[in-house]
Amino acid sequence: MDLSLGFGQQIFLIFFAVFWGGIASVYGRYKPFGWLSGGRNLLRILVAIFLLDIFPILSFVFVLWILGRNPWKISVWDFENGTKIILVVLTAFGIFGPYRIWIGLVQQWPRSFYTEERIERLRCREPDDVNGLLAVGNFVWGVAYLLTGLAAALIIPALHCLG
Repeated sequence: MDLSLGFGQQIFLIFFAVFWGGIASVYGRYKPFGWLSGGRNLLRILVAIFLLDIFPILSFVFVLWILGRNPWKISVWDFENGTKIILVVLTAFGIFGPYRIWIGLVQQWPRSFYTEERIERLRCREPDDVNGLLAVGNFVWGVAYLLTGLAAALIIPALHCLG
């Protein structure tokens, strides 16, 4: 049993890691995993663990599995291989979905996740962080990222079969 990563899996791994790292560097102000940040910790932490840890890991494994079912090697740079590479990168963009949904939840229901004091600090720092009017946009974009990533992941094997 060969466990080496195919070309598409390698590209996905690189972009997914970069995108996930970028997300992790910006959600700090929300303290999604702030065990000691006071008040309403449990719900915030459980939602954050699911959306920002468990879901990305499961989607990562799922996409590696999909891409590993029909691995391809690039022997020539042509339209088909270029399309596959673009689709693999689009698949990695799916990692932005759970983050946008997390932001939407915080914006829509800040009192479910934070104390009034913490909400006020967020509002003073960046008013849009707890602006419920922006939540719908984050939910929509979150779902769009997830669906785009999933669709791209499912199209790649079909392209491979056509070639």
